Amino acid sequence: MEFPSVKGRTRSNVVGNKNLNTKILEEYSLKQNLFDPTKGSPNKFMSKLEHRMDTYYKSLYKVFKRNKK
Repeated sequence: MEFPSVKGRTRSNVVGNKNLNTKILEEYSLKQNLFDPTKGSPNKFMSKLEHRMDTYYKSLYKVFKRNKK
């Protein structure tokens, strides 16, 4: 049986929120140990951009070299 609270929430919603909060805290505690503030973060955007630019300029150079012949 669900008991409505003053704010319109039911007891089952409150229990569900507590379960959700405990799941979030458990996941956070697992990932908390993986963080090392002394290490720099990998800049994935810049590394992907450098790769795209290398590919672009290599293909551009090939076209230029082929047209020069």
